Amino acid sequence: YDNDIDGRFQVESTIRQSSFIHDEFERNEIALKAEQNKKQIKQRRNTQLRVMARLKIRKNKALTKVPLFKDVPPEAIDSILELTTYKKASKNTVLCSQGDLAKEFYIVVSGQCSVEVQVEDMVQRRVGTLKELDYFGESALLGGGRGGVNGQPSKRNATVTVLTDFVQVL
Repeated sequence: YDNDIDGRFQVESTIRQSSFIHDEFERNEIALKAEQNKKQIKQRRNTQLRVMARLKIRKNKALTKVPLFKDVPPEAIDSILELTTYKKASKNTVLCSQGDLAKEFYIVVSGQCSVEVQVEDMVQRRVGTLKELDYFGESALLGGGRGGVNGQPSKRNATVTVLTDFVQVL
């Protein structure tokens, strides 16, 4: 009789444990699906923003205002725009710092940024503001970031910081 009770207890214990594992798996599966759904929505939104940003740059012919692209045919400009990546940054974010290697060229799609240079005694002096359709970092385009003196990589001439609540750049 004791063996019978022990056997039933073990079976019930195993069933409870199995049920607990199954329920835990279901909760994790639901959480994982929710997280994946959230990521997909964010990726879709970023894709929409990137497409809209590229369209805005195309429509306003912003790249043709960059001396390097002045004589580039429209179909080549489209190809260049397809290679751009979209970035959204919030207020006070530093997009690039004076003295860093110049690796990226930026076009401001929306928002504003301050341009500051470091002068004597580590003092930052604001020298300009970048607004919608302005660009910066063109030295990064020269020789793939090697447009500096004697083949040395170019360095950033200024620090660019987001001024508005957010900025969108390509």
